[in-house]
Amino acid sequence: MTIKSLILFLLCVCANLICIAQFAGNNEEELLLQQMQQMKFLKRNAFCILNDSTLGSFYKNLSQLAETKQGKVNVVHIGDSHTQAGYFTGILRRMLQRKYGNGGRGVMFPYRIAKSNGPFDYVSATNTTWQHRRNLFADSAFTTGLAGFTIRADSSDATFCLTLRNNEGFNYDYSHLDLFTHENQWLQISVTDSTGNIAAHYDGIHSTKNCHRYNFDTLINSACIRLHTSDTAFPISVSGINTYNDSAGLICHTIGVNGAQFKHMNNQPLFFEHLTQLNADIIMLSFGTNEAYTVKNFKTEEFLATVDSTVQLIKKIYPTIPCNNYLGRIGNKIP
Repeated sequence: MTIKSLILFLLCVCANLICIAQFAGNNEEELLLQQMQQMKFLKRNAFCILNDSTLGSFYKNLSQLAETKQGKVNVVHIGDSHTQAGYFTGILRRMLQRKYGNGGRGVMFPYRIAKSNGPFDYVSATNTTWQHRRNLFADSAFTTGLAGFTIRADSSDATFCLTLRNNEGFNYDYSHLDLFTHENQWLQISVTDSTGNIAAHYDGIHSTKNCHRYNFDTLINSACIRLHTSDTAFPISVSGINTYNDSAGLICHTIGVNGAQFKHMNNQPLFFEHLTQLNADIIMLSFGTNEAYTVKNFKTEEFLATVDSTVQLIKKIYPTIPCNNYLGRIGNKIP
């Protein structure tokens, strides 16, 4: 295949994925299967999950949810650019929620404010000047949290709004919002709907020093978050949002960073502090593309050690849940 042919093929694949991602309705799975059938090189029977016995507890949770119609199941999918864009992961979320119920939209981030791309189903806006970082370029003075990104205000007052488009065949209106920040004991936060008429109630019982929970009396699809600090030595920083409803169902949290590698996540302890708040039932890690891109410097043993470090960091906070990573097939060193 020539370079020209390869580029054309990739453009066609991307166009198909965008079409699928924006397709709203119950025929999405059928459309996806039609697109897959056109890709003759795919061998569906060759797909398998290694060590699938480790997923027993997750399957049990899904079965209980389907049978009782009570509670939530939280899927957490962490990866690089394909996860950030939301094409593949959006399809996964919608298919799972059609079967097990819509528990909420899950983790989001105001990517537009951070000068980056994000999923099609929500948008963000602000009148505040923000700095931004992703975990590839974070340092000790500008760390990142749950989304692998952080936005930091240049002033002591900041506001941003996030609006769901509900354009994918699901209504993701929510009554609960978790705001993930950096620790700042002087931080004052207010959360309202986009009109400012419906105010959220702060949930002090379920909040932590860097995860602030707010509850609404009614379902909303657009929230404005206003932050103020009386101590500029601790700047206003936001690293993610989680929204959900009171319905039983599944939440598929997607966390992705363009260009990310395993090591970029491992170097950000705030990420793992935030991760504890998602009550994950399963965690999937989709990395490796960017490590392989620098193939001249790729060292297999070093890479496996980095993956193992990631798994062990997650196991410290989630010792009993399955952590399913796609790269387990290249060796038996990854539990």
